[in-house]
Amino acid sequence: MIANRAGVGNATPYRHFPTREDLLEEVYRDRIRPLREDARTLLATESPA
Repeated sequence: MIANRAGVGNATPYRHFPTREDLLEEVYRDRIRPLREDARTLLATESPA
């Protein structure tokens, strides 16, 4: 389980993420955030061509 790997109790994730979907959504956002930042940088510095 994620909590065990993180070294916290099993109830800890539920305090922050009431459903599994909420947890997965945050994980997805965390992984997408750097891609979004890279895209913004490229749009500001590179030509579309």
